Amino acid sequence: MSNAIVFAVITGIGVYGLIMLLIKRRHYRFKYEFGIEFLNNLQKYWESSGKDWDTYSWLIHRSNKMQGEMGGHGVTHGYKPPYQNFIIKRYEIILNMIPELRKCLENDLLRTNPLASQYFNALQESLVRYIGSIEDMETDLKKELKNPIKWFRHGVRDIVALPAYLLGWLGVISDLTVKRIVSSLLFSAISGIFALVGFVSAILTIVIGWDKFLEIVTKIWP
Repeated sequence: MSNAIVFAVITGIGVYGLIMLLIKRRHYRFKYEFGIEFLNNLQKYWESSGKDWDTYSWLIHRSNKMQGEMGGHGVTHGYKPPYQNFIIKRYEIILNMIPELRKCLENDLLRTNPLASQYFNALQESLVRYIGSIEDMETDLKKELKNPIKWFRHGVRDIVALPAYLLGWLGVISDLTVKRIVSSLLFSAISGIFALVGFVSAILTIVIGWDKFLEIVTKIWP
């Protein structure tokens, strides 16, 4: 195997990793812009005192997507509804509090009640936390885009993940299972080892030549 082929393989994996990072950055940008749009419309609905039905309809229409995008940022555990004697273990903030906010704003007696402000503040704070988290991830991703070694690592990571993606595409395992596998610490460790071994091996092959490298490997693992 010539040095040119080894170099081409490294470059190809690196370029593939860079493309995946750019796609990921674009995905973060879409998530950020959608979060800002949702927050702005929530603010608009609040300022209308519940009279802007078009904005409310938009919020309800996009609430399922927003709840899914937010993940853990949109869920509170051990929530006790006002004036109730039970606790909800997993309370989805967007899906539940927007209709509750509407009920408060529609009711003249509740409109001036602190409960309406509590719902609005809880919704606003959860969205702001989510948007802040997306910004942090974008900042970290920008640093990775400046590091060619990170390109290679992400390229190897996606290549190692191909069997899981293929099983998900064929319907053998669910998309949620694929996501859990790829985001697990074990998978990160395995892909990191593959990337490190592959990168070091490629560099050694280029420096000392394929034949010499193969001789060294044969001595280590006869």
